[in-house]
Parts: sequence; C-alpha cells; structure tokens
Amino acid sequence: SRIWDTLKKLREILDRQLLLFTFRTASEGGQLALDSYDYLWLNQKAAETGLPDLIDMEYGKNAERAASFVRFAHRRSLPVIMSCHDFEKTPSPEEMSACLQQMWETGADLVKLAVMPHSPADVLALLQVTGEITAQPDFCPVITMSMGRQGLISRLAGETFGSCMTFGASGQTSAPGQPDVTDLAIALQILHKSAQ
Repeated sequence: SRIWDTLKKLREILDRQLLLFTFRTASEGGQLALDSYDYLWLNQKAAETGLPDLIDMEYGKNAERAASFVRFAHRRSLPVIMSCHDFEKTPSPEEMSACLQQMWETGADLVKLAVMPHSPADVLALLQVTGEITAQPDFCPVITMSMGRQGLISRLAGETFGSCMTFGASGQTSAPGQPDVTDLAIALQILHKSAQ
C-alpha cells in the first residue's frame, strides 16, 4: 500500500530523526473518514512495521479502544500520543480537563488537545486548564493548542503554561492557525532567550 511505502521512505530520509505516524480522520480534521475498526487496524499495522518512533492515536471518546491500542503499542515499545481535536469550539474548562484526564487514563505517554476559540477568553481557558493539569504530580506530558488566528499565542507560548510541544508547518498547514516552521523557530528562540 502507498501508506507503508511512504512510511518506509520517510524512515530512510529521516534516518535518526523522530518519525511520528499520524493518520488524521475526517472527524478530527483529516481528509478521509474511517470507521473505528479500520482506524484501529491502520494504527496497529503502522505499529507492527517498526518504522515509526511514536504514534498519534485519536481518542475519539472510546476509552476502551484507545487503552487497548496503547497496550498493543507498548508491547512493541512504541510510545503513544493520545489526541483529541475540536474544530468547532472550545469546550468548558471542566470538559477540557476531563478529556485530558480520560486520555491519560488510557496509559498514553503524551496527551494532546486542540480546540477552536471564538474569543480571547477561550484561549485563556485552554491555557489555564493546561497549567492546572500539568501541575498535577505524575501527570504525563501534555500538548495543547488553541487553533486559528486567535489561538496563535497558545502555539507560540504554550510551554509557559505547561504544554510540552508545538507544531509548525513547512508548506501546507495541517490545522488552522499553524505557523510557518521558520517563523515559529524565531518566536521560540526569542521566548527562550528572554527566559534566560
């Protein structure tokens, strides 16, 4: 299949750089709708190739399926990012916190939450939840972002609030508001320099 050929070529090109396997379904911003069974099968096959260094798995509000995949990946010493995307809105702080908690309870190595803001208050709510959840002892690393133009600050300064990673684009973006990777590197360099 083209997916495995592409994965193999990427592994060769990237050599020792980390390779993250992500198949984003249409319900979470991707191009193709897959049912739950096919999506799980695809991720399991990617894990079995031994080519990716980690896999991004959509939580999809299915804790049992998600936890089962994490166990499957961990038997192959493969870390899992458990992710959830809301392209319509920013849920309440309670809902965002519960989602991060539920994803963590699957046994995932990292959890990721991306939401769509409709006001500056939405962006602040995401950042506050990030700070509160990452202050919990023993909680796994967290990746959060507020999408779109309004949420850009969360992509640039999320680590100030506890987010451990951000995403930039080289060419075509994969999410609304994703900054160019070169611009992102400059912004992070400025933030890190001023933090010293």
